[in-house]
Amino acid sequence: MLVREFIQDLARRSTVIVTTHNMDEAERVADRVAIIDHGELLALDEPEALERSVGPGDVLEVTLDGDLEKALEVTEDLCDSGHLLGDIVILRARSIAEKLPALLARLEEAGFVAREMKLRQSSLEDVFISLTGRRLRE
Repeated sequence: MLVREFIQDLARRSTVIVTTHNMDEAERVADRVAIIDHGELLALDEPEALERSVGPGDVLEVTLDGDLEKALEVTEDLCDSGHLLGDIVILRARSIAEKLPALLARLEEAGFVAREMKLRQSSLEDVFISLTGRRLRE
């Protein structure tokens, strides 16, 4: 906490460049964020603008076994977008929490069993994934 406060205080008087793999920390302290991968600048903007760039709504991550492309197909009309990341189906939609019962029913009807689910807001991690196709720690 002291380091974050020091950085924020210093940033009021001059430009501060912080490098981190911790996207949560970048969201907390940065006015602008640069996404760099293998030395290439992929994006530079305010955190909120970067998050909006990956699409509207919140995110549901569902870990499933089986044909994940089929899982995307059976849920596509309930979501604004969806993609795969390993054995995780990542679905994005406005008010996705309200759509959760319908999404789970569709998956169950198609023979899927959700091993794990995470419901969350869009983040800078989503921006990194959308730009690189992988998570930070892969």
